[in-house]
Amino acid sequence: MKAETLLPLLVLALAPLGARAADGARAPGGAVAVLDRDLGILRDGLARDPDAVTLRECDALAALKNRPDVLFLAYFSDRRTVRWFSDPALIAAPYRDFARRYGRPAGRLDRLFETKAVQASRTDGGTEDLLIPVLDGGRATGAVELEVLRVGTIPAAVPGDSRVRPSPKDDGERRHWINALVLSMAGRTSEALAEAPHDADCAGLRRRLAAA
Repeated sequence: MKAETLLPLLVLALAPLGARAADGARAPGGAVAVLDRDLGILRDGLARDPDAVTLRECDALAALKNRPDVLFLAYFSDRRTVRWFSDPALIAAPYRDFARRYGRPAGRLDRLFETKAVQASRTDGGTEDLLIPVLDGGRATGAVELEVLRVGTIPAAVPGDSRVRPSPKDDGERRHWINALVLSMAGRTSEALAEAPHDADCAGLRRRLAAA
């Protein structure tokens, strides 16, 4: 199953969400449409480097998280670990630790990888919480959790294509951030701490490395 076949899966999964979701589906665009467009980037990144998020994945997810209709965004690998999250201290953490901290059902990610289908629910605040598979052939290789104000329309994906283009400055800072993560995962703590940028996004990772 290709990533571009996500459209019918999403339509089926979101059907039970009720009138509010149906109204959202008639609205132009939306965060799910943006994710659908960039699923090829995530699929290719997972295939290229299963241990660390690639720069293109990081670009696409950072742009998605900055949308006003996105309330929460997390990205997981099929190893059941956090691949990308706004708190770098949780990157590479087991999903069970993430689920415990953020009140997610422990078996939800396993169900996605077993069914290769979207897991959808309504939050107490009336928003939509979606766990969306990243498909590569007949296998789910990753998953994105996306909490949105409204679902929006879902166009056909264009695998591997994206309008997200980082500036050279952003690209350089992001490379240092990813290098620090890779070094920390390899147990090279002092080198990782020296590599980690001194900015708000990397504060959690620096605290974890300093305490190691």
